[in-house]
Amino acid sequence: MIKSTKDFLQVLKNIDKNNLKPFYIINSEQSYIIEKFIEKFKSIVPDELKSFNQFIFYEHDSKTEDIVSIANNYPLAGDLQIIIIKGGDKIISKLDLFKKHIENSSNHCSILLCLNGKKIDKRKKILKQIIDLGGLIEVQKIYENQLTDWIMHIGKLNDVHFDYEIIEIIKERTGNNLSKISNEIKKISMMSTKDISAKELVYKFYGINNEYNIFELQKELGNKNYDKAFRISKYFSKNSKKYPPQLIFASLHNYFLNLFQIKSNLRLSFSEISKLTGIYQEFILNDYRKVSVNYSLKEIVNILCIIKDYDGKSKGLMKDKYFDSELLQFISEIKT
Repeated sequence: MIKSTKDFLQVLKNIDKNNLKPFYIINSEQSYIIEKFIEKFKSIVPDELKSFNQFIFYEHDSKTEDIVSIANNYPLAGDLQIIIIKGGDKIISKLDLFKKHIENSSNHCSILLCLNGKKIDKRKKILKQIIDLGGLIEVQKIYENQLTDWIMHIGKLNDVHFDYEIIEIIKERTGNNLSKISNEIKKISMMSTKDISAKELVYKFYGINNEYNIFELQKELGNKNYDKAFRISKYFSKNSKKYPPQLIFASLHNYFLNLFQIKSNLRLSFSEISKLTGIYQEFILNDYRKVSVNYSLKEIVNILCIIKDYDGKSKGLMKDKYFDSELLQFISEIKT
């Protein structure tokens, strides 16, 4: 199971020409991760042999029987052929047709079956065999607290390095869609020059006011700079379509929840608190630790309760209607 960028890189590294399994299943909701595994498989066959030994099938226009026939034949040239099946959600029900190939642990052909986060029945004998061979690669859903690692990883691949503020802005703008994150970072990388910093690039690219954004609101609240927090909230209230309250309260909830976990466990080591919070960057944890001295645990719990109330109201879960100006009321309430 892939749970982090570290797991992801290790599994990719383990896919080696000299240690290939006969059958792999990559199952992920993230098309970015699937494409990276496809790229890895494509790199196994030398360019001069790709036309002979590399086969790419799409489920909607391919017969499973034809794929099986190729898998059971020996390569026309070289000693290894690769078969990639994209969008194989229906083929998973026909895995028994690959029984001969899997049970013989064929070393002349390796198959990669790509699934889009499909639930699969692991009780089937043929799937158990694939699992025993180490061929099932599942990717855990990527949650908000894991995105920092992925953004830093993708940024590094594109020679762009981001600080905590920029990472938070990218998360705010893209959500947990790694393909979208990758595309946005590639564009930022292409705009990069020696005369402009990554921070300036991101602000320019997203059209963000560098004084009024959700990260700045978090920072000012963390430092109890309520006057500045009021000014930012007033700006948000006037621009509620660009800064919907649901997004603001979700971000603030994550921020103060992380603050609560760190404040509650100050004696834990870096690795222990990382496992607890899902934050694996020491510079981010250090920022939270600095801010944690500004609040008691009681205050943080109270703020989380207030956020929950306003978040529910903004989503229409309360009787009273939510008005844009209530973001200012929210700041007043946590100040007292």
